[in-house]
Amino acid sequence: APVYIALEDGLFEREGLNVNLTPVQGGAASIPAMVAGELDIAFGAVPSTLSSSANGLDLRLIAEQNRASPGFSDLSTLPGSGLAGDPAALEGKRLGLNTFANVAELTARSVVEDAGADFSEIDTIEVPFPEMIPMLERGDLDAAFLVEPFTTIAKQALGAESISDPYTGETEGLPVGGYTTTENFAANFPNTVAAFQRAIIAATDIAREDPQRVVDILPTYTTLDAEAAAT
Repeated sequence: APVYIALEDGLFEREGLNVNLTPVQGGAASIPAMVAGELDIAFGAVPSTLSSSANGLDLRLIAEQNRASPGFSDLSTLPGSGLAGDPAALEGKRLGLNTFANVAELTARSVVEDAGADFSEIDTIEVPFPEMIPMLERGDLDAAFLVEPFTTIAKQALGAESISDPYTGETEGLPVGGYTTTENFAANFPNTVAAFQRAIIAATDIAREDPQRVVDILPTYTTLDAEAAAT
């Protein structure tokens, strides 16, 4: 939402930036595109940046975007599944994650193991967020790692119930996402990076201080209507 607020309010333009957006499934998909020069800056989960750096890529996290708060995400299931409120019961079940080796897997693993279960006994399936709700409905998944707006959509459409908030215990308040660039881009275009930082911080301040702006802008780039966005 802050990116779209920055575009709508001309915050990037004010900083002399011409920003074009390319949707990707997650940080794990955006980093190879950035390293290949197809993207200049990528938004994604922090573990993508850390693991890529650990594997020898020269990356720089240039701006944090969000940290988990209660209700930020949910391990969701259908009513009557027997899984609600019991992450240990996921053993032997099929769990949808938007990307592997990232925050979804990290935090789901944490709450399952905190509950005394073996995460390796769960059949994890990599599924883009928009496909998780239809797969839950068809019975192709027993549970799904959801973020908004998909958590609310799943509750409204399917009566979905919560197994657990994945950002609890050791992962409470975990830094989730941010903006990354390559060390080479940061070194060659420091003024561009600084301009992007100023714009995205200003937009994030607007989103945090005026939640109605987020409600208003969500339907402009998602399939949510105004009522669902407000919910």
